[in-house]
Amino acid sequence: MKTPDNNGNERARPGRTTPATPVSTASWKLTWQDYLGMIREYWYLGAVLGVIAAGAWTYNAYQAIPLYRSSATVLFEITQDRVLNIEEVRDTSIRRAPDTILRSHMADLRSSTFRNKVIQSLSSDERELIIADYRDEENPEPSVHGVIAGANNIRQLNANIFAVEFHHRNPEAAQLLANRFTQEFDRELSSRGREGSDSAIRFLRSQSEEHRLRVERGELALQRYRKDRDLISLEESQNLVLERLKTVSGSLNTANVELLDYETRVRQLDELIAADGDPVRLPFIAQHGNVAQRVEEKRRLEAERDLLSLRYGARHPSMVANKTALEVANRQLQDGVAFAVSSLREQYASQKQKVETLKRALAEAERDALELDQAAIDYNVLRRKLAADQQMFQQVHQRLNEAIISSQMANTNMRIVDPAFRPGSPFSPDTSKIVPTALGIFLLLTLSVPVGYGVLRGRLKTSHEVESYIGKVFLGVVHRFSRRKHKDLGRLVIDKTNPVALEQFRAIYSQLLIQKGSDDRHTYVVSSLIPCEGKSFVTSNLASTFCRHHHRVLVIDGDLRRPTLHKQFGVDNARGVIKWYNEHESDDDEINFSNLGLIPLADNLDFIPAGGYTNEPTEIIQSETFVRLMDYLKTVYDVVIIDTPPAGVFSDALCFAEFCDKFVLVVHPNKHPRSVVRSVVRQLEQSGTLVAGIIFNQLSKRKSKQLGTKYYHYAKYASKYYTVPEDAEEQESEEKAGEAARKS
Repeated sequence: MKTPDNNGNERARPGRTTPATPVSTASWKLTWQDYLGMIREYWYLGAVLGVIAAGAWTYNAYQAIPLYRSSATVLFEITQDRVLNIEEVRDTSIRRAPDTILRSHMADLRSSTFRNKVIQSLSSDERELIIADYRDEENPEPSVHGVIAGANNIRQLNANIFAVEFHHRNPEAAQLLANRFTQEFDRELSSRGREGSDSAIRFLRSQSEEHRLRVERGELALQRYRKDRDLISLEESQNLVLERLKTVSGSLNTANVELLDYETRVRQLDELIAADGDPVRLPFIAQHGNVAQRVEEKRRLEAERDLLSLRYGARHPSMVANKTALEVANRQLQDGVAFAVSSLREQYASQKQKVETLKRALAEAERDALELDQAAIDYNVLRRKLAADQQMFQQVHQRLNEAIISSQMANTNMRIVDPAFRPGSPFSPDTSKIVPTALGIFLLLTLSVPVGYGVLRGRLKTSHEVESYIGKVFLGVVHRFSRRKHKDLGRLVIDKTNPVALEQFRAIYSQLLIQKGSDDRHTYVVSSLIPCEGKSFVTSNLASTFCRHHHRVLVIDGDLRRPTLHKQFGVDNARGVIKWYNEHESDDDEINFSNLGLIPLADNLDFIPAGGYTNEPTEIIQSETFVRLMDYLKTVYDVVIIDTPPAGVFSDALCFAEFCDKFVLVVHPNKHPRSVVRSVVRQLEQSGTLVAGIIFNQLSKRKSKQLGTKYYHYAKYASKYYTVPEDAEEQESEEKAGEAARKS
């Protein structure tokens, strides 16, 4: 923060530092010492509640009406002995689903329906026996159902063993109920078995008749199918058709080969004729009929003519006869060739017709084969359906016979192992357990109530909580001192009137000295959360402690609203900060610091009172005049200690953060919630000044021991080094008297 100087320039105010890191408490948790401290502090609350609760429980236990307990043991057998190896239609054993069946039995035993059946089995005398001991003025006619419902304790002892237990004010009634429940449940299971068997027999009979009719209808359908399709022997018909199919198929293959040969010859003949060739050149023409003889005859006549032409002329009779014979031979050869060609074409046409005939025969055979296959499929379907119906009929009929036989056999697997006996003595109240239980209740409340009360209160009361939860240094503890004995409490250290106080403030001084380090000058602000926590008392004696260690110390009463520090030192409050400020408020140049009202208290210890009181302290603290005053004082003194109003109530302490190095927070232990103290510490550190630590004030020796303050033993042993037995005894008696007065 910057403020203007006399020339109008801005300058940084002294004492400001970088804002502190917020306190982290993520790892904080209560320790066994904290719980032990809670028990030591609030044990009387737990003891009182424990005595009340244990006494009430003991009284109620001894006033309880005696109850008698009778129990019967029931076993559900896994297997049953059988005369015949016949399985029942209704399976009551537990070998298949034991958990399910046992849970079902347990639900039945506890059900209202079964309870009503048991009540119906009771005679009028038995009902009177059950409700007689429960009659009173408020309930002159108790319900049998209500008495039984509140008295049973049916439970599973083992895998397949149940205990049917009943509590009652009358031992005979307890025995009666336990035995009656087991007997009626056995009858219930037997009745269920018979009902199930009868129902199953009726069902199996109807199913058997239905399947018998199906078998008869199937046989008639199969017979009618064979007759309609003339299937005397389906397999023989299929074999004949297959044989015919093979024969026709073979003939067709042979005819196709021959047809291909004829087709080749006709194509060759047509190609030769188209080329004006001689058909005799074709082997199959030349070898047909007498074509070969005609060809030889022609060749012979031509050879003969060639020889005759050498001797004779064309008109010679031999030549004429040869010519005539040759013409006849040519005509005969042409007729033979024409016959051969005609015969070839006729054979080709006949072969084509044969192939077509064979194809039609093959198609017919295939059609017959397919029809037989379809007939075989339908026939086999009918036959398999008939076989299935016959098998189902045999199984159902066999099961019907078994059901009829098993219905005459035992159909329950329940066995009463131990019947209920008449109890000789009540089980409640159990006098042997009343006293231990009462003692347990007392101890439980004695320990748990203090812990619960301490946790719920959440008060800051130990050094461990200061350092772990708040995250700050525990500077020390200051015990409670009697004002009647020490009239000037603010001068305990400077006047050396109490050695214990000297040692306690020396310990606080040591902690602050460690944090101070090598700095020559330091400014502290001492504050508290609320009024009357002793911050002014701590301020005066802490300043005296610094003075006794050769520091030049100045104490400023910064509580301008309600100054009390001058009373601690026993001086006048006529002059001081407020008086001086009013005199120099309008001064712009030099300010006179000689009229501050500075009061020397001892060597190296000076005090500036508040100089009156005001309702506008923050305006004074944040003025330029007060800033210049603090700048001057911090150059003159080694240590400046400022007493401020409570930081948890007023903002004055935050305003003084402009000039100080560290805060010192005075707290009354076991008075403030931990969260509130932590919030105030965070608020103070947000002003830019660190909190040096926390001081516990007004703590008695007994409370110091109970709250687990770690400096208790130090103070106890340190006091032995001083010869003040009378003071110590008087102080102890005053502390006890004050404690008794606070309790009253």
